[in-house]
Amino acid sequence: MLYAFVVYRFGSWCLCGVPFAGSIDEEHYCRNAGGSGFYTYFRKDWGDVASKEQLGVKDLFAVALMALGLGFYDGFFGPGTGSFLIFGFLFIGCDFVTAAGNAKALNFASGIGALLSFALSGSVLWVYGVIMAGGMIVGAIFGSRMAIKKGAAYVRPLYLLVTTLLIGKQVYEILFK
Repeated sequence: MLYAFVVYRFGSWCLCGVPFAGSIDEEHYCRNAGGSGFYTYFRKDWGDVASKEQLGVKDLFAVALMALGLGFYDGFFGPGTGSFLIFGFLFIGCDFVTAAGNAKALNFASGIGALLSFALSGSVLWVYGVIMAGGMIVGAIFGSRMAIKKGAAYVRPLYLLVTTLLIGKQVYEILFK
């Protein structure tokens, strides 16, 4: 988590110095999210159960690389990082619930890194942020309880729905804004 925090901090620091960074490559997100969504959709049983009991050294190295790349991506671009993290954890052998839990831990660390970066640059609207944080905490409690209770049968369709909605939002912004 510390690793994700530091890398996200670097990505958001870069973003603060680049005035056009938020619109650099929305199409990149659509391609990657579309690919991970389609892959997950067509692998019907993927993530129902973990394919590995314990992660090996190669898996831990893959997680470190994933945290590096997606931490920077999250700090610089942002949308869909959780979906990409879940996809990455599924790819190394986790089940959907474990993948979602791990993704939440890394997203939390990267969110703290982002808050620090943006607060230091004076780019935080605190009133809106606190209200949204409260809503996210309530939603996270509800969502995590549902994921633990219902398992992959709940998490997989939700993952596909959220990925599809995020792609739709990005396509809409590319075409109509």
